[in-house]
Amino acid sequence: MNIILVGMPGSGKSTLGRVLAKMLHYQFVDVDERIEAHENKTIASIFAEHGEDYFREVERKVLHEVLNETNAVIATGGGAPCFYDNMEQIKKNDISIYLKVSQTALLTRLQAGKDKRPMLSQKSDDELNTFLLAKLAERTPFYEQAAYIFEGDTTRAEEIISKIGI
Repeated sequence: MNIILVGMPGSGKSTLGRVLAKMLHYQFVDVDERIEAHENKTIASIFAEHGEDYFREVERKVLHEVLNETNAVIATGGGAPCFYDNMEQIKKNDISIYLKVSQTALLTRLQAGKDKRPMLSQKSDDELNTFLLAKLAERTPFYEQAAYIFEGDTTRAEEIISKIGI
């Protein structure tokens, strides 16, 4: 059984995922890190050299491979659940969790680290806010298909473990 974390960039999937994995004695898998290893390039380089369509195809392939692992906490990329049949695959046999974070908190978090995110790095704060609102509207229906929804601003790993019964 795996635990798959979905949510917007900056929602805490990787940070909380590492803590959850350690507490559960599971392995932690960051899909973006696996993509970088698979392609031997950074996410930013993949986007720059091949574009988003190519990236999404690689992301799907890597995600489907990762979903075959066992006893893993898996942090997906923010857009992963929204393409192809990814969300259906995520929900199939594993525990899916949406880390829901307020738009204000996401904006603050993403402003601080936007250099590391290829879709955000060139955006002004106003452009980032507009982009964020659009992506939230577009992606939320996919994220809300998760089995559990937790407030990413305040939820601790212990609460997740207690609620999902592991």
